[in-house]
Amino acid sequence: MSIEEKEKNLLQNEILKSECEEFAVATATLFSRFRVIFYSSVIKKMMNDLIEKKTPSSIVIKMNKDNNLYVVPMVDKVILVFGINFQQKTDMSLARVALQEMEDAKRLVKNTIDTKYYPDYSRPPSELKDIESNLKQFSNGFISFSKIYFKYLLRSYY
Repeated sequence: MSIEEKEKNLLQNEILKSECEEFAVATATLFSRFRVIFYSSVIKKMMNDLIEKKTPSSIVIKMNKDNNLYVVPMVDKVILVFGINFQQKTDMSLARVALQEMEDAKRLVKNTIDTKYYPDYSRPPSELKDIESNLKQFSNGFISFSKIYFKYLLRSYY
């Protein structure tokens, strides 16, 4: 193979590599959008069921191999509880600090979502008592998010 052919092949390979990277980014973006739409549709359906006075059941969504999202409907709100688990000690320490900061931030921000961090898996949120039996799998405990939304939804109808 001549030097010109080698240079031509290298150029074609670089172009192909660039096209593959663009395709990979576009595909990942589509999957990410789908995931957001999928997760939010579950929560929106629950909210609509509550408005219509239906009683939806709780849902467990496996976010990845270590973390779960529990979507728990209440009378006037939907509570999201994340079961959090990290394997590395450094990750565990950083997660504890970040999760505690999320809970503490509600003191400084007005009209924030109610955030509660449960660092000890042996004392989980009461909403999980009938949903999850294997609580030891969550080394970093749980964090829950909720906001009474029913009054805000009713306001939009009038």
